Amino acid sequence: MKIRKFEGQQMTEVLQEIKSVLGPDAVILSTREVSRRRKVRGGGFLTMPIIEVTAAIEVAETAVRPPVKKTPVFERALEVAVQGDIYKELQSIKDAVADISANTAEPLTLPETNQKTVPIAEMHETWLEMKIMLKSMTEMRRQDPLFSKNSTLGALFEQLILSGVDTETAQHLVQAVEESLSQEDVWKPERVQHSIYDVIQRLTQVTGPFALRDDTTLKGPKVVALIGPTGVGKTTTAAKLGVTRLQRKQAVTLVSLDETESGRGDILIQHADRYHIPALKITSWNRLKQFVSGRKKGELILLDTAGRSHLKSKEIVLLKQLMSVGFPLETHLVLSANTKGSDLSDMIDQFSIIPIYSLLFTKIDETKTYGPLFSTMGRKRKPLSYLTTGRRIPDDLELATPKGFTDLLLSRSG
Repeated sequence: MKIRKFEGQQMTEVLQEIKSVLGPDAVILSTREVSRRRKVRGGGFLTMPIIEVTAAIEVAETAVRPPVKKTPVFERALEVAVQGDIYKELQSIKDAVADISANTAEPLTLPETNQKTVPIAEMHETWLEMKIMLKSMTEMRRQDPLFSKNSTLGALFEQLILSGVDTETAQHLVQAVEESLSQEDVWKPERVQHSIYDVIQRLTQVTGPFALRDDTTLKGPKVVALIGPTGVGKTTTAAKLGVTRLQRKQAVTLVSLDETESGRGDILIQHADRYHIPALKITSWNRLKQFVSGRKKGELILLDTAGRSHLKSKEIVLLKQLMSVGFPLETHLVLSANTKGSDLSDMIDQFSIIPIYSLLFTKIDETKTYGPLFSTMGRKRKPLSYLTTGRRIPDDLELATPKGFTDLLLSRSG
């Protein structure tokens, strides 16, 4: 048997390479997401997520194994193994592994996708790899008798994993719940749910609304800058924040820093005109510094910056010029809630070239999985300021609260 590992940024390109190198009868043993350091132009390195697929080809055919019944759940488990979508189909994989362990495998074919189907050879090792995907859960159950098949803590761990919380964070949360309850209450689902709600709420750090703090050193305005990748909704968010502040009869000026004169600043001006908010477009850092220096003490300036790719270090480095504004600066990193966890972490790392005051998540309405947000906030130790739930100005803007975010994560309403 010949075994090789293949890497790529897209599953389709990896499968094509496998077919090209090993042939159409290649076996998919496992898939996982890993990080690789890549050298970028201008020097330095970036950590990038890639897909790693282990595949094999049978060199010589030995004995013919008896066939087993192929079920829809089994086929779905294979699809999940290739796609890496372990969270959404966790139970399906568990059922499939249980079925497979009691039988011998026959050659199978993956469900149809946009690519040609990839044949799967008769190898028991494939199912062992699928079991490894569930290592986190089984390991927890071995370590603690409370993690038996029907335990409430085991069910809680699965609930957290299904919500997108990473394994390590989920383990810490479950342990915190166990420590907070008596030996009797730890078996009661309602007590466990109440405890996990309290634990997550306590761990969720928020900043509260923008405030001009009573600082005797404040000699001029305060600048709140929205930074982040392209396409996350910074401009619309700036408009929402401006209108909200205006509704509270608090002074605010919207400023679009549009160095490339892409027209993005015109969009913010249009929003500002509609709601009668003072606004202007600035096309250089020097002009921004001049403008800020001429504003009054205690005035709030909401600065909308151009989107920058976290994979392009030269674009990120330009943000350092924000630190030369010369007045109190509060930087909010705007990220889309539908971004995968590994990318969220990379974005925070790259944008941390300047101090990040808080995170601001947009497009909350475009995902149902909020675990990656919670895991990332905890791992990077960043608080949350606001959430946006749509494009309506200013309605689809919410001040982040521990209770509200916990409700999202645990899928509670009302």
